[in-house]
Amino acid sequence: MKNTNYRKILFISLFCMLLFLTSCSCSCSGSSSPKTLYAEANTDKNKIEWVNEKLTITTEGKTDEEILTEKRGLAIQLIESYTIYENLTSDNDTKYQAEIIANVDVEEYKEIINKACLTTDTDVSTESKWVSAATYVKNCTGASNADSATLIKEVESKTGENLSVNDAVCAFVLKVEERTTAQATEPLRFYSGKEFFPHLFNNLLVYPIAWIMVFLSNAFGGFYIIGLLITTLLVRTIAWPIYAKTNDMSLKMQIMQPELNKIQEKYGNKQDERSKQMQQWEMAQLYKKYKVGLSGCLMPFLQFPIFMAIYRAVSKIPYTVAYNYEGSPYKLNWANELNSNFLGIDLFEDRTAGTGQLVGIIVLMIIVVGTQFLSQWLSERRQKKNQQESQADIPAYRRQAYEQSKNSSQGSMKIMMYMMMLMMGLFVFTSKAGLGVYWCIGNIYSMLQMTINSKTSKQRMEKMKKKF
Repeated sequence: MKNTNYRKILFISLFCMLLFLTSCSCSCSGSSSPKTLYAEANTDKNKIEWVNEKLTITTEGKTDEEILTEKRGLAIQLIESYTIYENLTSDNDTKYQAEIIANVDVEEYKEIINKACLTTDTDVSTESKWVSAATYVKNCTGASNADSATLIKEVESKTGENLSVNDAVCAFVLKVEERTTAQATEPLRFYSGKEFFPHLFNNLLVYPIAWIMVFLSNAFGGFYIIGLLITTLLVRTIAWPIYAKTNDMSLKMQIMQPELNKIQEKYGNKQDERSKQMQQWEMAQLYKKYKVGLSGCLMPFLQFPIFMAIYRAVSKIPYTVAYNYEGSPYKLNWANELNSNFLGIDLFEDRTAGTGQLVGIIVLMIIVVGTQFLSQWLSERRQKKNQQESQADIPAYRRQAYEQSKNSSQGSMKIMMYMMMLMMGLFVFTSKAGLGVYWCIGNIYSMLQMTINSKTSKQRMEKMKKKF
């Protein structure tokens, strides 16, 4: 019992560590080298105060036009040198960020600055949205920086008469922060040439699945929800044979359980080395007879790359927009071409996109956790029923010993199940709404899959019994 408890504690600890690392990757990934002049400065001032200080000029004896011209020039110099590109390009995962900042953001904001007509400092009061956006810290339960997104949109939509040069630079600084801290936001693309093999998973699975999703969405009026639904069902159906093989292995285990119990009963009271060797040999022969091996246990893992690919596709499509600069590899404009609205929820946005979106995300989170719990409960119920049927001819005292052993392991499995549901709920709450819809579809499909499979299991078991 003591060893069992130790194993349970170790198992739970490892799972919690995995959960922490997965959900908190946003705060511990990437290079520690400074990516911007502000980060390199290592100052106590927030970004807005720092920008105001950098754009401070002497105004004595100068006309308003001269002040504006000088401030515009200083602002352009600042945004051109603000990003430390060598620290971004040193990491393959962030090269695209440097490319987009240099070719898109800098050029766009140079035009905005040249149109700005005000020279006033950006608001740094305690009530300022600028300060709130600049001091925002993304953590494991956070979402997008809502104030930052709002301010960036405001600056990019303002005319020159209503826009301050300082505000334009502050918006640029926030946009660079958004670029360099966001996770998995590189637009989807197909890698060719020398980049093909380093991105093999993307080229063979993620990109094709995303293309199918967008193609189906456009085929049904451009509605993203339809493409997401059909693609998820299609991918799950393709992976069904793997699920069926896994279930067949479970049936084999049920058929061989009585013989396995006989072997365990035969050597139950024998502790000598010879008896242990004979027990292992007879069990190995039994596994060989029913063709149960390690490959069968690994079958469920074959589904993982497929499900991970559709997860990555769903996660990246909201960021897949075209960047029109010379030599740009980002030509796709999927996020702008598709209608991402579904029942009042924007599938390309997270919970910070408004009160209605927040309510929708919470509802999605409840549905995902609820369907996951229901799926797990139905699975456990079916397994328990099958186990009782397979042990009908086993003596009561042997069943009791088996139940005690099983209950010990089930305790750990239940804790893992609850932790998994918590993790899924956390991901839905912190991600774009499309991810929650994808998991809802997947959970409902899994329940349907189990229902169909349970109705055909008895027939398959009878065929297996005749075969063996």
